Parts: sequence; structure tokens; C-alpha cells
Amino acid sequence: MLGGRFGSDVLLSFKKECWPANGCWKSSKLGDWVDVHVRRVFARFIPRESERREPPALVVGDPGESLQTVATERYLRFGLDFGTGYSPGLFLDQRENRRYVRHIAPRRLLNCFAYTCSFSVCAACNGASTVNIDLSKKSLTRGRENFALNNLSTVDHRFIADDVQSVLPRLARRGEKIRCDHPRPPDFFTLSGRKQVSGPTRFRKLAH
Repeated sequence: MLGGRFGSDVLLSFKKECWPANGCWKSSKLGDWVDVHVRRVFARFIPRESERREPPALVVGDPGESLQTVATERYLRFGLDFGTGYSPGLFLDQRENRRYVRHIAPRRLLNCFAYTCSFSVCAACNGASTVNIDLSKKSLTRGRENFALNNLSTVDHRFIADDVQSVLPRLARRGEKIRCDHPRPPDFFTLSGRKQVSGPTRFRKLAH
């Protein structure tokens, strides 16, 4: 079992489908683990096949409460939605990478596989301009909303809903030079509705 905390919301991830039977999401025990007040607990199964991924299920908390909320990380705000997809909108394992982007303060940032643009928000808060590429228009819309949550203008930022493999050659032909600080692509992604491919393998090919 893996656990992550978004404010007073906790997300548990299980690698076995029998996770509802073990009852380890009791709010009292979770409070002891993370030493904070736990308002809600969500749980999800981690399947081997990405097409089997489903939104997290609420196992502790008020079912009538909105599944949309906002998390704060080092004074930056990010919108979360536990009801629209497998991930709520912010990858906790990338927290230190987001801190690093803020530390180096690049003037320009190329954010490949941008998802909800959290890296770009971290760069933009120090004055950077960004290019955000993701196949999902909905994710990029949420990225714009994250800019708005932090009172950041999107005037000097581009949001491109397209395949990274198509966009990078176009940028190169235009002679654009942008510092790329995205740590890694997703494990798997879909190319314009075609079969899924390995993200790290494909990205290494694009980078050469």
C-alpha cells in the first residue's frame, strides 16, 4: 500500500484488487500515521494495464462533499479533482523536482507531458515563460486554472494540445531554444489515439 496526503485528504493506492477487505484506511489510524487531521480518505487500485485505471473511491468522509479541492505546496496552489481521473491532478512524488524548478528559476521552460502544468506554475512564479505540451486538452485547461489560482497571467505561456513527438521537431525547425526541465515522461502514453507506448523509451528517441 502507498499513501499520499493532499492537505487533510489522503489517497491510498493498493497493488492488490482485494484492498477493500483489509480495512487499513480507518481515519483514526491514518491520523496516527501522518500526525494531522484526516478529513477524507480515497483509495484506488493500481492495475498493470492502464486502461483499467479508475478514479479513486471515497472510503472515509462525507459523500456529499465536492470532490474538487485545492492543495497548497510551498505557498503555491494547485487544483485537485478526485472524481475526473485516476490521478487527482498533482503527482506527490515530483514534489522535490518542483522545488528544484523554483530554485533554478529558468527564464524559459519546456514542459513536455505537462498534465496540469504544475512545473510551469513553479517556473512562472519566478517570471519564466513556458511552453506546455500535452495530448489532453482537459489537462491543459486545468493547467490554466492552476495559473489563475496563483494569480499568474498566461500571456507569456503557450498551451499546446498535441503529441510531444510532433511538437518538438516543429520547435526545432523554428530555432526555438528552451531549457527543458521536465524530469521524465509518464510510464506510458497514447500517440493521437493509437496504441500506448513506453514514455521513457519514446522520449529518449525524441531527445536525440
